[in-house]
Amino acid sequence: MMNKKLAMTFSEVLITLTIIGVVAAITIPPLKKYTQKNEFVTKLKKAYVTLEQNLDFMTEEKGPISKWNFTNLTIDDFAEYLLVAYKCEGDTKDNCFAKSYGTLSGGTGNAPSSTPILLLDGTSMALENCTENACDIVVDVNALEKPNIYGVDYFTLQIDKNKEKIIPKEGNTDDCLVEDIIKDGWQINYW
Repeated sequence: MMNKKLAMTFSEVLITLTIIGVVAAITIPPLKKYTQKNEFVTKLKKAYVTLEQNLDFMTEEKGPISKWNFTNLTIDDFAEYLLVAYKCEGDTKDNCFAKSYGTLSGGTGNAPSSTPILLLDGTSMALENCTENACDIVVDVNALEKPNIYGVDYFTLQIDKNKEKIIPKEGNTDDCLVEDIIKDGWQINYW
């Protein structure tokens, strides 16, 4: 009987490592993007549910939404019922939202101009464009952390006086894609 030792040559090891490297290079970026999408959607859904619950508490105290004066509504009205880390005003205003945001098409957008709050879970919120019938709630699900892009980690919801609830803001801008996310079963399919 002859004892034969099995071993790999150096070139076989290099070829094997190259194949593993190519497979990793192909699979890791899509996996990372998928994981990031799920993280942002989960945080958006949490913010949405938190705001809906917050609205329930507010209606118990302030009465039906249809009777509210939306033009006098401020983030302080919401902050009372949320787990707020701090209110970003004055010198700390830039601690809640990035100074500027990108768009899905590669353009740029602005951060909210009103006073925002930072929640304990790392979500930033601000009220914008309050009219007699609606008020926008802008949400950055990860505050200052990147990517800071409308429709990716920055979204706009709306308190609707007629519907008496929080709804996705309608529009054709990148920050108004929450309705698409909900229709797709709380998934981002456009990015």
